[in-house]
Amino acid sequence: MTRNAQLSRRHLLQGLGLGALTTAGLYAGLGLGRSRTAIAAPGDIPRRIIFFYGAGMLYDFWEPTASVGKPMPEEFDFQLGELHAPLQPFKDRAIYLDGIGMVSEEVDLGAKGNAHVQGAKHALAPYDSAGTDLPGGASIDQFIAKALNEPQAVTPHASLILQAAGWTNELSLFSGAVASGPGALVPGIWDPRAAYDKVFGNFQSGDDPVVIDQLRAQRAAVFGLAADDFGGLQSRVGTTDAARLQIHLDLLHDLEERLKLQDTLTCTPPEVFVTPPGNFEKYEESYFAGNYNLSADLHSRLITASLACDQTRVVTFEHHFPGDSDFGYTAGQFDTTDAHDLVHKVNDKNSPQYQIPEAVACIRKMCTIEAQKLANLLDMLSKVPESDGKTLLDHTLVLYCGQIGYGSHDLARLPWVVIGDAGGYFKTGRYIKYAANPNSTRGLPHNNLYVSLANAMGIAIDSFGNPAACTGPLDRLTG
Repeated sequence: MTRNAQLSRRHLLQGLGLGALTTAGLYAGLGLGRSRTAIAAPGDIPRRIIFFYGAGMLYDFWEPTASVGKPMPEEFDFQLGELHAPLQPFKDRAIYLDGIGMVSEEVDLGAKGNAHVQGAKHALAPYDSAGTDLPGGASIDQFIAKALNEPQAVTPHASLILQAAGWTNELSLFSGAVASGPGALVPGIWDPRAAYDKVFGNFQSGDDPVVIDQLRAQRAAVFGLAADDFGGLQSRVGTTDAARLQIHLDLLHDLEERLKLQDTLTCTPPEVFVTPPGNFEKYEESYFAGNYNLSADLHSRLITASLACDQTRVVTFEHHFPGDSDFGYTAGQFDTTDAHDLVHKVNDKNSPQYQIPEAVACIRKMCTIEAQKLANLLDMLSKVPESDGKTLLDHTLVLYCGQIGYGSHDLARLPWVVIGDAGGYFKTGRYIKYAANPNSTRGLPHNNLYVSLANAMGIAIDSFGNPAACTGPLDRLTG
């Protein structure tokens, strides 16, 4: 075997995110066992978790409704609210939560910021604040990512934080929600090329021939160009395993095609994003609107490939507002300054805009677009088979969450949804309406939900965040 062929085989396996550099290691990395035809036991398949962090929902249109002939929605018999309609194909996999709130913000003894900041700080990191715009501890995604990778790393990337936005309030890499510890915000990645390079590209600076040679071999492997090596490997495994191997390469090849990465080899990331409708070169508002749909799609594909190749098991996907044109808004319309202003005004039942059907319809459509982006991601996950005959979605927990519950940053009755049963840990296909919390008008503390999610991921804790706002796992999730 030539040196180039050896490199190609080695980097084929690395490009697949399988760690080991041998065929036996390949089977182990994919959960196929030691034998070339063996299928791993279901327990060998890792659980993954995604935090789909959205912009919020209109209260009057998100809550589940009664089925025909019923006076009110029931736990196992309900219809999805209008804004969650895109999630209908995944209704049986979901738990619609009604009655949890950010109690941690209510009892926060730290420095308070504005309404935007308070919701963002507590959404994923429910502690006493470390500053006016700084969370007081590690957000739940970073907490889980750290716990899964101790005492030693199990994936190349502990977590992945991606962003898609037609507009953001701060025009910053930081959402204010993700933190590794008190006051330690963690940035996200809004550019799909940068996200690809981080996870799969392994671009390096310099012009060292050895580095370039390694890069060439890796790129060839990742994009399925090492056809001889891969074809030979497929011929030595069973039909099911070969199909799974092909899916891993197809996911990455699809990303390459959609990203339109440069064909010429380089030791730096491509400089120009050539796919219409624009590029991601500048972190400016004018670039967001035209790229929201494109980046949401690319990031969703990248998330699917990253989880399938076990590059990470924890993902936070931040969705802010789509572009105005996506939901039919024009600046100044309905006597508002911008879409953000309209969101506030249609959430206020006393404002003139709330009485204008077309104004409310704009924001309803904006919310539905966000739910559709989540549905698109879930659909991608559902098409990747696992070794137990189930799919990547079957082994992935998703929390649809955000920084507000209703109106002008009301933090009660959060319109949150859990999707996935974590291998039977949760009982899905339900609408759980919790009784009032005698200790808070905001409902049950969302800290409790995070205890349950951590437990479902195999992390044994009985409290998360501010202990003054946590009473243990959230009741009723396990049936």
